[in-house]
Amino acid sequence: MKEFTGYDVSGVPPVGHKTHMKTFIDEKVMAFDKVIGGGGEINQLLEISPVEIKRLTKGQVKDISEL
Repeated sequence: MKEFTGYDVSGVPPVGHKTHMKTFIDEKVMAFDKVIGGGGEINQLLEISPVEIKRLTKGQVKDISEL
């Protein structure tokens, strides 16, 4: 994980990775104003809007959950 993202497992944020990766965002996540994900360290979290994740990662919104 660290080789591709620059972050250790359990600390990987949804944005700011070392290398560009294809990113998929579940369409249900886009309904939220803010989401919380890894913040770069095992004991840090990041609050960010799904719209910003999509913009920063050039992510594709898809129906990928079974809920």
